Amino acid sequence: MQASAGPGALVDDEVLLGTDVIDPALARRLGLRDGQAAIIRVRGTSMEPGLQDGDHIIVDLATTVPGARGRLHVIRVDGLTMVKRVALRDGTLSVSSDNPAAPPVPDGPVDIVGRVVWQMREPA
Repeated sequence: MQASAGPGALVDDEVLLGTDVIDPALARRLGLRDGQAAIIRVRGTSMEPGLQDGDHIIVDLATTVPGARGRLHVIRVDGLTMVKRVALRDGTLSVSSDNPAAPPVPDGPVDIVGRVVWQMREPA
């Protein structure tokens, strides 16, 4: 699976699911529950500089309710899967990109897939 760090993308690639694809010590450190994690690839530039095109992220699929602090989540909006900064403040869901040059997030109902808990990047 890929999560767009852009305006969104239709996603049909395979996602690596489960804590068995993650180092067991890292899974414990991150508090991941068995079968409730995924590794997906970031595509696009809307979350730069923090997330870059080609990065891989570990997503906690058990955490689908955002907090008020604006953390990174993988979301779906009208069938598009993307990674965005999501916060819930006073009952209002805020979804945004980190890169100010990024296009706005598409309108539509937001389904929160999970919270990003780890980032991986190949060395330059």
